[in-house]
Amino acid sequence: MIRREIADLFSLRDRVALITGGAGLLGLHHAATVLACGGIPVLMDIDEAGLHRTQNGLQEEFKQAALSAVSWKQWEDEESEGRPLECVVWLTRLLHCV
Repeated sequence: MIRREIADLFSLRDRVALITGGAGLLGLHHAATVLACGGIPVLMDIDEAGLHRTQNGLQEEFKQAALSAVSWKQWEDEESEGRPLECVVWLTRLLHCV
C-alpha cells in the first residue's frame, strides 16, 4: 500500500538507482519501491547468496521489471583491485548495458 502511494507521487520511469546493501531488508524495500515507481534498481552487496535471493524474490513479485544485481566480491575480483573510483566507472558502464 505504501509503495503504491509513493509511486503516485514520484515517477522513476527508466531511471537507474544503485542500491548498496541490496541483500538486506532495507535494500529489498528500496528496490521494491524503485520498481513500483517504474525505475531500474541495480543491487550491490557483499552477500552474494543473499543478493541473488533478493533479486529472485523481486523478479517474482515484479514479473517484467528490469533488475540487475552485482556482488561486491565479483566486481572487486574482476575489475577493481579495491579502488572505489573505478567502481563508479565500472558501474556506469554496467548501467549503460541494462
